[in-house]
Amino acid sequence: LESQIKAKISEVSLYEDDYLPNLNFYSKYDFYGYDKDSYQQSFDEMRENSYKFGLSLSLNIFNGFKTSSEKEKALLQLKQLQTKYDLEKDNFENQILTINENYKLDKLNLENKSKTLKLAFLSETNSSKLKEIGELGQIEMMNSNIEKLYKEIDYKLSEGKLAYEYTKKSILLEDNQCIVP
Repeated sequence: LESQIKAKISEVSLYEDDYLPNLNFYSKYDFYGYDKDSYQQSFDEMRENSYKFGLSLSLNIFNGFKTSSEKEKALLQLKQLQTKYDLEKDNFENQILTINENYKLDKLNLENKSKTLKLAFLSETNSSKLKEIGELGQIEMMNSNIEKLYKEIDYKLSEGKLAYEYTKKSILLEDNQCIVP
């Protein structure tokens, strides 16, 4: 998209240059030879006859508004490209902000699940002590272990999601350096 914008800027400057006068230098070197009977004889008798040189200045005064309409068309296309570029850049920056926020939330969520998992291990320790003194039955102990396992699974899933979001963020930030100036 950036290369298209640069190309359009160059195109507009070319149309602007059409309004400027053209200055040309020319030179001419003439040989003459004449023989009405023989072409070869005429060629053999050729002599330097004149030298001409000069400057010419030309200005396109009116071309049916072609240059101005082409310039306006190129300016409109340039404006469209710049608008499209700005929208894509804003969209990309919003994606990066969203990913950053999601990453922060997932990291916070993982920290909370880590604390919950520590509490589950503490609860398991307390449950085993209660079972030893006879206050807790086998079913409650198994339920406590199942709850702890669910929390471990949830923690591992959150850890995987956080790693995925971190990788995605890293890739987009690398692309950001290449795409957006």
